[in-house]
Amino acid sequence: LHCGDLGTSTAALDELEAIAPLKATLGGHNPQNDERVREDQLVVEVEGVRIGLTFQMEKLAPSAQFIHEHHTPMKHRLEFPADLDIEEDIKKRFGRPVDVVAFGGTHAAYVGWHQGVMFVNPGSPTLPEPGAEPEGVVKPAVALLYIQGGTISPLIMDLESSK
Repeated sequence: LHCGDLGTSTAALDELEAIAPLKATLGGHNPQNDERVREDQLVVEVEGVRIGLTFQMEKLAPSAQFIHEHHTPMKHRLEFPADLDIEEDIKKRFGRPVDVVAFGGTHAAYVGWHQGVMFVNPGSPTLPEPGAEPEGVVKPAVALLYIQGGTISPLIMDLESSK
């Protein structure tokens, strides 16, 4: 699954597609004329777990706010208004309930649960969060979702920088 912002190259999609079936959403920068990237939001089902995929959390849940804490990477947080029924809001936006919302756009890895829905941002394997201080606190990253028997186990993997 790719949460968008591919730039002009489809190389990342080609590499991902070589190892597994691929689903990708439109994002900040999109390759031109690539049939694999056509929608802002997708729902993918894996072993009975519904994963909603989107690039910008703000489009999905306009009242959500992603807070960047630059001192430690896992202190980033996603905040919603206290009176928001998240499950109902997500259901409206994706057209059905989902168990996991995977989103991009922040370049900062995040895993959190809100009203029973898991939210995962894989970060970015090639462009860690711009401007993070102290420098290097946010590493290039990807996320893995292990799904077995309806149980979802997320894992954020920091990648070694090529610099």
